[in-house]
Amino acid sequence: MNLPELPSVEECDLPIVDLGQLELEIAITTGSRNGQRRMRKNHWIEEWATKRENLEHHFRWTRRNLALAGIFGIAVPVLVYKGIVKDFVFFFLSWPPSSLTMI
Repeated sequence: MNLPELPSVEECDLPIVDLGQLELEIAITTGSRNGQRRMRKNHWIEEWATKRENLEHHFRWTRRNLALAGIFGIAVPVLVYKGIVKDFVFFFLSWPPSSLTMI
């Protein structure tokens, strides 16, 4: 399979851009080198992120934590399980439906 030859750079009508000058213009317009802006860090967000990263070192079991673990770790799964079992039992006790006839 023969591929067509690509035109040379001289034959193209595209303008040639000096990338060094372009990078310098980008750095000037953004206010810093390499196109990165300097930003002030928000003290409260940084503090929250640090606490979140080190949560396992500072966690304590309080009444509130025990209550939340009991509700969402035990009570909710048990209630969901009981509801599913109740639905299955209701469905299978009413089987076969009266609208279907057995052949």
